[in-house]
Amino acid sequence: MARAELLQLLGRPEAVGDALQGLHLARHGPARAYAQQLLADAREKQGDSDFALATYREALETLTGSLPLRQVVLYQRMSYLHITRLPDLA
Repeated sequence: MARAELLQLLGRPEAVGDALQGLHLARHGPARAYAQQLLADAREKQGDSDFALATYREALETLTGSLPLRQVVLYQRMSYLHITRLPDLA
């Protein structure tokens, strides 16, 4: 996961998915949700807002009953995408 974080910081979002593929994470929990957040962040930077939103939602589902702070971060990122990247919904 640290490799994915470094790739993101280096501005190589296209490589984040490959870095996360080899991880063996539990089906639910904060580590899996964080990995999904990293993937969603990378895909959003590549312009794939729909995939990013779906991945943020999956991350929220894995956090059921877990870490409220991570949930807040995920909701914040989803809101940002809705406001800035998706067509006007009004």
